[in-house]
Amino acid sequence: MRSLWLWFSLAFVVILFSFWPTTLGRFGPPDALRIVHGGFAVTWMVLLIVQSWLIGRGHRRTHRWLGRTSLVIVPGLIVTAGLVVMDSLPNGGAAHFPRHLLLLNEIAILALFALS
Repeated sequence: MRSLWLWFSLAFVVILFSFWPTTLGRFGPPDALRIVHGGFAVTWMVLLIVQSWLIGRGHRRTHRWLGRTSLVIVPGLIVTAGLVVMDSLPNGGAAHFPRHLLLLNEIAILALFALS
């Protein structure tokens, strides 16, 4: 478990690489909603990395203290994710995918994230 932070770091690099075209690449720059959502997502991933590093080194008090910030980060991430999905539906964000399935999929993912 001491190296869990490395796996979260690897996941973060993959996520950054995946979202690069829609942020700073050929599809960017994003609008304000997606910038705020991206800020919450980056903060969440950094929190996962730092907390796993802290607990692996025995810094339980700091780990718990930082964990309390998730009480602000997670609701912000969920709300902005929902808004991004709702914003993408009328604009045909995923035109190749049936909209009702996209909406159900996103609601299920957000509910599972919120409940975990």
